Amino acid sequence: MDIKLYNDFLNLEQWQYAVKQTVQGKTWEFSGFSITDKNEPKFWHMDLDNDAFFINTVFPKICDVTGKNFTLERVYANGQTHGLSGSLHQDQIDGDNYYTFLYYPGPFWDPTWGGYTVFHNPADDTIYSQYPTPNSAVLFNSKTFHAGLEPTRHCTDLRVTVAFKMKLATQ
Repeated sequence: MDIKLYNDFLNLEQWQYAVKQTVQGKTWEFSGFSITDKNEPKFWHMDLDNDAFFINTVFPKICDVTGKNFTLERVYANGQTHGLSGSLHQDQIDGDNYYTFLYYPGPFWDPTWGGYTVFHNPADDTIYSQYPTPNSAVLFNSKTFHAGLEPTRHCTDLRVTVAFKMKLATQ
């Protein structure tokens, strides 16, 4: 599994704005899901496709720090509380040109709160677990199996991720 971690991704002012727009945001809907199965448990979702900050500031920074020429397909936030784990899934099944950049905006996260993102390699049945470090992100090929795990019952905050779904631009 090729998973790259980016710590301290945004500068302080940008990070504070990302927290305000997502963690403290007002446009959450209880409509998110990991896979397109009508029996799939839902979690909180926020569409960010028209948010100028995430489109014009964060996305270009992703391209810059990764050194890759991506086109943005969509961007949104997921929110989870205790009891709302995501399912193991792939964001894209076909092609190696699709990537997911998963940003953790949360202003604070306690290790006892859980909420890890797990990545599964079916070839050798290994699991990689990523702690949701505030202001960090992971980049991975969208064919990688992964799931956002719920926070523990000790967490009183929303576990938030911002997902950028991207495709490598053709040269």
